[in-house]
Amino acid sequence: MNTRISTAKLATRLSRGLGVINAGMSTNQWFNNELSNTSFGIELLSTGISTLAKDPRISIPWTIGYEGLGRQGITRFDWYQSLKRRVQGVEGGSDGLISTDR
Repeated sequence: MNTRISTAKLATRLSRGLGVINAGMSTNQWFNNELSNTSFGIELLSTGISTLAKDPRISIPWTIGYEGLGRQGITRFDWYQSLKRRVQGVEGGSDGLISTDR
Protein backbone atom coordinates (compact mmCIF):
# COMPACT_ATOMS: atom_id res chain seq x y z
CA MET A 1 0.00 0.00 0.00
CA ASN A 2 2.78 2.45 0.88
CA THR A 3 4.44 1.84 -2.48
CA ARG A 4 1.24 2.80 -4.31
CA ILE A 5 0.88 5.99 -2.27
CA SER A 6 4.51 6.92 -2.88
CA THR A 7 4.12 6.26 -6.61
CA ALA A 8 0.95 8.35 -6.74
CA LYS A 9 2.64 11.23 -4.90
CA LEU A 10 5.60 11.09 -7.27
CA ALA A 11 3.32 11.08 -10.31
CA THR A 12 1.40 14.07 -8.93
CA ARG A 13 4.60 16.02 -8.31
CA LEU A 14 5.95 15.24 -11.76
CA SER A 15 2.66 16.27 -13.35
CA ARG A 16 2.65 19.57 -11.50
CA GLY A 17 6.28 20.17 -12.41
CA LEU A 18 5.50 19.64 -16.08
CA GLY A 19 2.54 22.02 -15.73
CA VAL A 20 4.82 24.72 -14.35
CA ILE A 21 7.27 24.16 -17.22
CA ASN A 22 4.43 24.35 -19.75
CA ALA A 23 3.15 27.59 -18.20
CA GLY A 24 6.67 29.02 -18.40
CA MET A 25 6.99 28.07 -22.05
CA SER A 26 3.62 29.67 -22.85
CA THR A 27 4.65 32.82 -21.01
CA ASN A 28 7.90 32.94 -22.99
CA GLN A 29 5.98 32.59 -26.27
CA TRP A 30 3.66 35.40 -25.17
CA PHE A 31 6.57 37.71 -24.32
CA ASN A 32 8.06 36.98 -27.75
CA ASN A 33 4.72 37.87 -29.41
CA GLU A 34 4.26 34.30 -30.63
CA LEU A 35 0.90 34.06 -28.79
CA SER A 36 -1.88 36.61 -28.72
CA ASN A 37 -3.36 37.66 -25.38
CA THR A 38 -6.39 35.45 -26.02
CA SER A 39 -4.31 32.40 -26.95
CA PHE A 40 -2.08 32.96 -23.94
CA GLY A 41 -5.08 33.14 -21.61
CA ILE A 42 -6.55 29.95 -23.05
CA GLU A 43 -3.21 28.13 -22.76
CA LEU A 44 -2.73 29.25 -19.16
CA LEU A 45 -6.29 28.32 -18.18
CA SER A 46 -5.96 24.89 -19.77
CA THR A 47 -2.59 24.31 -18.12
CA GLY A 48 -4.08 25.32 -14.78
CA ILE A 49 -7.02 22.96 -15.12
CA SER A 50 -4.84 20.07 -16.29
CA THR A 51 -2.22 20.64 -13.61
CA LEU A 52 -4.11 21.76 -10.55
CA ALA A 53 -7.41 19.88 -10.73
CA LYS A 54 -7.40 17.59 -7.72
CA ASP A 55 -9.86 15.14 -9.22
CA PRO A 56 -8.40 13.05 -12.05
CA ARG A 57 -11.93 12.67 -13.41
CA ILE A 58 -11.61 16.35 -14.37
CA SER A 59 -7.94 16.75 -15.29
CA ILE A 60 -7.51 13.65 -17.46
CA PRO A 61 -10.56 14.17 -19.72
CA TRP A 62 -9.76 17.89 -19.95
CA THR A 63 -6.21 17.17 -21.10
CA ILE A 64 -7.31 14.54 -23.62
CA GLY A 65 -10.07 16.76 -24.98
CA TYR A 66 -8.10 20.00 -25.18
CA GLU A 67 -4.73 18.68 -26.30
CA GLY A 68 -5.79 15.65 -28.31
CA LEU A 69 -8.98 16.73 -30.00
CA GLY A 70 -8.66 20.51 -29.95
CA ARG A 71 -5.08 21.59 -30.42
CA GLN A 72 -3.80 18.61 -32.35
CA GLY A 73 -7.00 17.63 -34.10
CA ILE A 74 -9.64 20.02 -35.38
CA THR A 75 -7.42 23.11 -35.43
CA ARG A 76 -5.24 21.55 -38.12
CA PHE A 77 -8.04 21.57 -40.72
CA ASP A 78 -8.05 24.39 -43.27
CA TRP A 79 -11.81 24.90 -42.91
CA TYR A 80 -11.34 25.54 -39.19
CA GLN A 81 -8.56 28.08 -39.79
CA SER A 82 -10.72 29.83 -42.39
CA LEU A 83 -13.67 29.97 -40.01
CA LYS A 84 -11.43 31.25 -37.21
CA ARG A 85 -10.14 34.09 -39.41
CA ARG A 86 -13.71 35.07 -40.38
CA VAL A 87 -14.87 35.06 -36.76
CA GLN A 88 -11.86 37.10 -35.65
CA GLY A 89 -12.27 39.46 -38.60
CA VAL A 90 -8.73 39.08 -39.88
CA GLU A 91 -7.05 37.53 -42.88
CA GLY A 92 -3.82 35.60 -42.73
CA GLY A 93 -2.16 32.23 -42.91
CA SER A 94 -3.10 29.12 -41.02
CA ASP A 95 -0.03 29.26 -38.78
CA GLY A 96 -2.06 29.91 -35.62
CA LEU A 97 -0.29 33.21 -34.94
CA ILE A 98 -3.26 35.42 -35.75
CA SER A 99 -3.30 38.21 -33.19
CA THR A 100 -6.16 40.68 -32.98
CA ASP A 101 -5.76 41.97 -29.44
CA ARG A 102 -2.12 42.74 -29.20
